[in-house]
Amino acid sequence: MKTSHYIISLLLIILPLNYVFPQEIEAKLSGNTSGEGFSVKDNLNNTLFRITGEGNVGIGTTNPLRKMQVNGALGWGTTNAVLQTDQGASIELRGDGSPYIDFSNNLVSDYNVRLVLNRNNILEIDGNVGIGTSNANGYKLAVGGNVIAEEIVVKLKENWPDYVFNKNYEKPKLKELENYILDNGHLPKIPNSENVSKEGINIGEIQIKMLEKIEELTLYLIEQDKKLEKLENDYELLKKKFDSN
Repeated sequence: MKTSHYIISLLLIILPLNYVFPQEIEAKLSGNTSGEGFSVKDNLNNTLFRITGEGNVGIGTTNPLRKMQVNGALGWGTTNAVLQTDQGASIELRGDGSPYIDFSNNLVSDYNVRLVLNRNNILEIDGNVGIGTSNANGYKLAVGGNVIAEEIVVKLKENWPDYVFNKNYEKPKLKELENYILDNGHLPKIPNSENVSKEGINIGEIQIKMLEKIEELTLYLIEQDKKLEKLENDYELLKKKFDSN
């Protein structure tokens, strides 16, 4: 043990616990390696706190590899908040209330993004989230890449397009529809490829428009089926007349 260690240990023994030092206590180490350092131990010679010659601080560890390394849980505040790493490299944030983490890009604002676990055990994100991208463009979630999910539910305030089946709904004539496609290269109310490449697709809106077209197509098929059935009936009548002569 270095001489500075003896001096500090002696001061801790002879001075009362409530003694106020008039100035700071300075302990200089002769080396600057992890083998040199200053330690505080309990009566069983277990190291409680250690500063290495490299300037790393260890609590609960004698060989801190970072500027501050703690072997055990960290607690703060008056609500039993705990930060611990008892599952290897994982981090556990616990608290009696709703534990949260704030992120801010400056020293003035309260936070720019907040990650909070509410009392319903739902993880909330107060802010915009980008995955694979640094620009969310004002959206709550922006993904720069592929997304896979077992189910996606989109709920809109607009009415679902069952209005197509109303008796007063006027669908386009097939000839008008053909002319529109020849002139524009896409269906009415459906965005063209140029708009899609620039602005993307709103899933909720495109589902409404696609369903409208599907329901219109269903009505066209019903009409064509009725015409075909009439033609078949007319053919059978003509055939019977022809056979009877």
